[in-house]
Amino acid sequence: METSLVYQRTDKDHLYEQYEGLSTDEKLSDAGVAARLALQDLSATKYNDADPLNASSPDDISTDSDKDGISDFNEMYVFHTNEHIADTDGDGLSDLQEAQYGTKAGEPDDVKKGHETALAADKDTDGDGISDYDEVTKYHTNPTKADTDGDGLTDGQEIGVKDADGKVITASTGTNPLMKDTDGDGILDGKDTTPLDNGWTGTDTDGDGVPDDVEAKLGTDPNNVDTDGDGLDDFAELQYGTDPLAQDSDADGVSDGQEVKDGTDPTNADTDGDNLTDGEEKTRGTNPLMIDTDGDGYTDGRARQDASQYDITTAFVAVGGVELSNDPSVTGSTAKGYVVTGQGTPGADITITDPSGNKVGEGTVDGNGNYSINVPGTVGAETVLTVTPSKDGKNGDSKKVTTPKDPADLKPALSNATVTGNSTDGYQVTGTGTPGATIAITDNGGNKVGDGTVGTDGKFTVPVPGTVGPEATLTLTPAKGGVTGDPITVTTPKDSGETSN
Repeated sequence: METSLVYQRTDKDHLYEQYEGLSTDEKLSDAGVAARLALQDLSATKYNDADPLNASSPDDISTDSDKDGISDFNEMYVFHTNEHIADTDGDGLSDLQEAQYGTKAGEPDDVKKGHETALAADKDTDGDGISDYDEVTKYHTNPTKADTDGDGLTDGQEIGVKDADGKVITASTGTNPLMKDTDGDGILDGKDTTPLDNGWTGTDTDGDGVPDDVEAKLGTDPNNVDTDGDGLDDFAELQYGTDPLAQDSDADGVSDGQEVKDGTDPTNADTDGDNLTDGEEKTRGTNPLMIDTDGDGYTDGRARQDASQYDITTAFVAVGGVELSNDPSVTGSTAKGYVVTGQGTPGADITITDPSGNKVGEGTVDGNGNYSINVPGTVGAETVLTVTPSKDGKNGDSKKVTTPKDPADLKPALSNATVTGNSTDGYQVTGTGTPGATIAITDNGGNKVGDGTVGTDGKFTVPVPGTVGPEATLTLTPAKGGVTGDPITVTTPKDSGETSN
């Protein structure tokens, strides 16, 4: 049995230590009592006691009276739907399906007289005029997004909206609610005065719907209907807003052609917005069109947790508890910098320090309990970082994470290079780069005019003789461990009083 939480708790022993650290008043508060009950696993065995004076007769937490796939416990206390009706709002989608797609399922009172407005909103989550049921089963649009394809027209405008008697409320534009640019002319449907006519004429050698002269501008092959070989012809790529020269426009691990077949968005790596890319979902077996494939109250991209800690999040947040709920992870390199990610108490501030105690990164845990913080590559590979949460003046326990070892073939890099000085006194080239990388500076003729090394702080300063002259282009090439990085160029400044050519 699982229950929806603000975020995942994974260290129950640590939470017990937090509870023991509360003041007497905090323990006696409603939130403190809830925390104690959660820690004692009482919330795992009962949710509604039919006999409040007899602790031996709790209702079974797994009961599902309406057989909709969601337990009565979750319907009453998590989703707030009617545990006796499989489709609370009567829109054709069961309460389980609503949980899976992230749509509104309605509350028991919404079907009563006087609640018509609320019920209508339940049946059309995104308010685009198309019911959730029709969006899911008929048009395959996103029921939580009024403009599925992001073209500036709502799904209702593109499909057309009629009332219960068949009277037209909103006339259809005739455009495709899954295509950003139905006629493929480069103008979004919402801004196109003739969205069904691209006005193209001329020879179309490969018969893909795109004239040869247009293909020449796009860089596509006029003799190949599918230039990039992704299963989506060049014209369809223009309609869907994908790149006709790239097989996987959104880089989610699924080709553009396959995404169209799957019904996912080939321009959005995470179609359903559950923090898993479409490719990751296909690998894991979850549905890339469902934010919560099993309808348990957790989005697919979040870890699972048993119900024994149901009340613990709100309890500990209410009494000021703060923690990191799992070990942080870190990716990146010295050349590109690092990203530290993890989960913790929503709203907590996160501070990251290096072994010397210097702050190298900071951020905040979002409402879903996730954080992602950039750390400069200058901290170095295989460096232990300390991640500390704090909220409302209270610090949680810190956790350690070690930056990964740089790959042997990692290219060193340089950036932010500038030149100061003049032809009389010489020049100074400064900038940032991969710590430990050597720098060779050459003039237009390829002659070396300076060399140096990027310091451990990621900064460098290299002197260059004034003989290179003003307004001279210098090339800086980094190298480290036998690997040469991409060169960058800078230009020496004009001498004072000199007029540029």
